[in-house]
Amino acid sequence: MAPRRRTPLVVSNNFKLVFLSAVGLTLLPILIAVIYSLLVTDPTEIQSRVISVCLDLAKIGFGTVFGLIGGARMK
Repeated sequence: MAPRRRTPLVVSNNFKLVFLSAVGLTLLPILIAVIYSLLVTDPTEIQSRVISVCLDLAKIGFGTVFGLIGGARMK
């Protein structure tokens, strides 16, 4: 049996836009959390919550990015 040839994955411009937006919106809260935690030496409860929310948004963003990659690969 001959091995199957894989066809190259064609990525549309719309997918590129959505993917790059998801990556950008994932990196933004990470950057905010890192900068905020470096600037604040003794965070209050609210400041700690802001950092926690930023990290939660980053987790959601990672799930989105990997979901987009998996969905594109399933086509």
